[in-house]
Amino acid sequence: QYLQDNKKTIAVQINGKLKDIFEADVNASKSDLESQALALEKVQKHIDNITIKKLIIIPGKIVNVVV
Repeated sequence: QYLQDNKKTIAVQINGKLKDIFEADVNASKSDLESQALALEKVQKHIDNITIKKLIIIPGKIVNVVV
């Protein structure tokens, strides 16, 4: 109980290429991970004025944005 981490490092990819990482709660929902990932400055720069085709979220590991 005391040795478990409460945070996980989540990778954010755009079209399969790593763009940024962030820390999220271990029990964060998919919608929380999505909002945190899309709010990142580096991600915003790449998806500005582009429609997102698909969003793949694997809780505790990765958020992949397909544009």
